[in-house]
Amino acid sequence: MRFFQTLALAGLAIFTTSAFAGSPDEQVRGILEEIKDQIPAAYEVDGDGDFKLTVMLDGGRTQIVYINSGTEEWEGISIREVWGPAFPSKGKGFSAKDAMMLLTDSQDKKLGAWQAYPQAKGVYAVFNVKIGAEVDSASLASVVRYVARAADAMEATMTKGKDAY
Repeated sequence: MRFFQTLALAGLAIFTTSAFAGSPDEQVRGILEEIKDQIPAAYEVDGDGDFKLTVMLDGGRTQIVYINSGTEEWEGISIREVWGPAFPSKGKGFSAKDAMMLLTDSQDKKLGAWQAYPQAKGVYAVFNVKIGAEVDSASLASVVRYVARAADAMEATMTKGKDAY
């Protein structure tokens, strides 16, 4: 658990928030309208102004994917997060076995990585890809599909096939 806390603090030290999430990013909304035929997904805007997609996957499964409206900056680069939840921890954090599995899976990914996402009801494993905020529509569609597949595969593994997200 301390490992994930250290990673989160290191991330906070490197990145600073440049855009306050609260209203939906109209560029993202425009891209979602453009790519609606490329991704079988419905979307809504959540209370933070982020886009919550429910992506339809093979076998009748679905996966929630968020596209943050707020961006972060690092050395003049605007970064947007696209992420999907996979499973909650059993307790206040992940077991060493589960943490090692997430790290190993991250190593095999071409984009993104697993992150611990603390919430009031516990800690969630989320797959997160950080991309340039000025992304083109084809790239965003590809990243959404990638996040959905990665998060859903881990969810199916860790929950013995349940489809909660």
